Amino acid sequence: MADRRYASRPFPERQWRPVPDYEGLYEVSSRGDVWSLPRPAKRGRKRGLLLRQHLDRKGLYLNVALCRDGKQKTVQVHLLVMRAFADPCPPGQKTRHLDGNSMNNSWPDNLVYGTQPENERDKIGHGTAPRGERNGRHKLTAEDIREIHRRYRLGEPKRSLSRSFGVAPPMIRRILSGSAWQDVAREFPRTAETAVA
Repeated sequence: MADRRYASRPFPERQWRPVPDYEGLYEVSSRGDVWSLPRPAKRGRKRGLLLRQHLDRKGLYLNVALCRDGKQKTVQVHLLVMRAFADPCPPGQKTRHLDGNSMNNSWPDNLVYGTQPENERDKIGHGTAPRGERNGRHKLTAEDIREIHRRYRLGEPKRSLSRSFGVAPPMIRRILSGSAWQDVAREFPRTAETAVA
C-alpha cells in the first residue's frame, strides 16, 4: 500500500484551498484529494497526510473523516470541494456530478450546482436512476415485464396477469400503458389494438 504521508503537499499541479471551517488543518484539491496539513509533534514536525476516502453506507459518495478540537466529523468529499472552490450553493439547489460518476469529484469539470429536477434528469441520462430492477422495492424483473406485454398481446386479460405476477391490477395497467417500466415498454410500441384504457 502506498505511503500517504508527505513532507509537503502532494500533487503540486493541482489547485488546493483550505477546507472551510477547518482552515490550518485541512486542504482540498480541485480533484477531490483531502490533505491533512503537517502539525507539530513531540519529536519534531509531523508529516502531512493524504486522507483515505471511503464510501458512505449507501455506496454512493466518497467521505472523509475530519477532526477539530478532538471532535471527528464525516463529510462528503464533493461538498468539501464545492464549498472550497465554488460560490455558496444557491437556495433550492444541490451538487450535481455531470458525468454520473459520484467518485469523480473534479471541479469545475464535473461538479456544478443544479436543481433537483436537473439532478433527476442527469440520473435518467446516465442510467443511474433507481428504476426497474435498480429500484430496491421492485417485485418484477425486466423479463417479467416483457412476459406481461407478450401475454397481453396474445389476449390474456389484465386481471389474470395481475394474479399470475402477484401485483395489483393498477400496476398491470401502468406497465401496459408504458407509464411504468418505460425502458422495457419502448420495446412494445403501442398500437390501436394494444392501447390500454
